[in-house]
Amino acid sequence: MQRQSRHTKYFTLREALDLITAPCEYGASGHLLDPASADSEDEADFVEGIDPCQDNVDNVEEEGTEVSCSTEAAPTPEGSRGRGRSRMTCPPAKRGKRSRSLSGDAAAWMSEKDPDSLPHPLPNFCPKRKPGVQLPFSECVDRSSPSELFKIYFDRAAIKTLCVNTNKNAAKNVAAGKKFTWTDLTEAELYHYIGITLYMGVLKLPKMRDFWRVNSIFHVQHPSEVMTRDRFLTITWNIHMSDPAEDTLNDRKKGTTDYDCLHRLRPLYDSLRVACKVAYHPQQNLSVDERMVSTKARVALKQYIKSKPTKWGIKLFVLSDNRGYTVDFNIYTGRSTLVTGKGLSFDAVMALINKNYLGTGYHIYCDNFYTSPALFHRLHDLGFGACGTFRAVLPTPQ
Repeated sequence: MQRQSRHTKYFTLREALDLITAPCEYGASGHLLDPASADSEDEADFVEGIDPCQDNVDNVEEEGTEVSCSTEAAPTPEGSRGRGRSRMTCPPAKRGKRSRSLSGDAAAWMSEKDPDSLPHPLPNFCPKRKPGVQLPFSECVDRSSPSELFKIYFDRAAIKTLCVNTNKNAAKNVAAGKKFTWTDLTEAELYHYIGITLYMGVLKLPKMRDFWRVNSIFHVQHPSEVMTRDRFLTITWNIHMSDPAEDTLNDRKKGTTDYDCLHRLRPLYDSLRVACKVAYHPQQNLSVDERMVSTKARVALKQYIKSKPTKWGIKLFVLSDNRGYTVDFNIYTGRSTLVTGKGLSFDAVMALINKNYLGTGYHIYCDNFYTSPALFHRLHDLGFGACGTFRAVLPTPQ
């Protein structure tokens, strides 16, 4: 482990926000993917851990064994540039074996006939901020209540936005003739609603109305003391994260490049991502992987992956450190709209790596879906080490 720089310091909240919101080469859209452009073949590739634009090998079996490989700082020949075909131009794949062609440059897999070379020394670990919980949160973490810690991520600004948009949505539903009684939702009431929702996730009962039963030996105390059942259900029917008027404008753009498929999640989604980065700066060792968020909701974002323990859910690409903290995440919704020509596995990692926020000298770990010469060369150019597994059927120097 490299020694931390003596000049590392805590940043103020405003300085941290400036670092996080600074533009990077992949932008800050928060999502890589457009469900309208997804197709079944691309989805099958992703489920099987195959990226046609990176797995440039003739007759590669769909499923291969993993071999540990470390290419933390492989040198890039001067003047070379990684080339890769966009996913739109990849040849159609067939079940069983897939035909790939080697591109023959520094960003391609080498064979056992190619000479290997030693990596350059790893860059020193120079994070932008001192790793760990950041000020002012570090001063109060040990003595904070669970609700105070929760409000670090669901702060007053985010809650206020949810209240305003929920009230607008309720007014819209009332005007449309829906029958329910509504009074404007307040910030304190929304915190109560979220608290009951979390409580229901911990304490499992057969039916929702069981949480409000009073004449039963299985009486649950807290929900009925905080909010009536009718009010809870009414909020559930109307809760809304985005402005309903802006929803209408965004829906008209469907099928165009301006359409945002995450528009209805955007206010809370962006707020959570910023809060994750403001409150904590990651340790040196980071990992990029997929994560399934289980859900049975009828949404277009939902994925089904037969091989996963959580088969139905929303898939995330997640950047986390060796303490398990989620530093950043992106929602997977279909085929990549980033025109890099280097495939989903490359884009998914690079969209989570922001040198302006992180600093340099970090070590990025990943599995065989992401491991590629193009990615590792790019990370090295940015001052990051990289290590990942790869399929044994890929050609590599001996």
